Amino acid sequence: MLSTDILFLDGEFTKLRGELLELAIVDYNGDTIYFQRFRPKNSKEWKRTERIHHITPEMVKDCPFVEQEREKIQAIINKAKVVISKNISSDRLVLNKEGINIPRVFDIQLLEDLLLKNEKTLSLKDLAKSFGEDDNLANWHCSKDDAFVTYCLFLDLMIMFREKYTECPSDQLKAIRYVKQRFYKNKYVRRQKAKGIVKKQKKKQ
Repeated sequence: MLSTDILFLDGEFTKLRGELLELAIVDYNGDTIYFQRFRPKNSKEWKRTERIHHITPEMVKDCPFVEQEREKIQAIINKAKVVISKNISSDRLVLNKEGINIPRVFDIQLLEDLLLKNEKTLSLKDLAKSFGEDDNLANWHCSKDDAFVTYCLFLDLMIMFREKYTECPSDQLKAIRYVKQRFYKNKYVRRQKAKGIVKKQKKKQ
């Protein structure tokens, strides 16, 4: 498997599903292969999210627009068989608006929900703390650090997954497909049980 077959992506935005301010992509070796800040076309300030990611208008005033980096980003993504992130739907939506297509994605939240069964979905920071990965990060909500910790958490969760589901295939890409099938099958059964459609099987005497 090539290091670019599985990529880990994270972005920072002017607001939820707003304009892209920063993007990082990490490969399967844990190396950052792309990192760039961007100047938004329409937003002049973003005070609410600035308090979170600390990216100011001054810091990006001389940065390129996303469209100037579009071909470069797309070329990297095209090498991947799957792109992984946490809550990737928002990142994917914004990138699609910018003309960048991510055809195959995987959200590590599927692994989190399947394995940890928390009452509520954990933030990336809390999930990292639960695995002791938060010490590796200098800056939360820096896309470079967040993409790297997503890579670390994916490895941690896959180890846990393999321990629980020993029938899981050894190949990482096959394992990702297996996780999706297992998660959605469990989710479907839970919904059916909630509707009273699926009854618990009686124990054989």
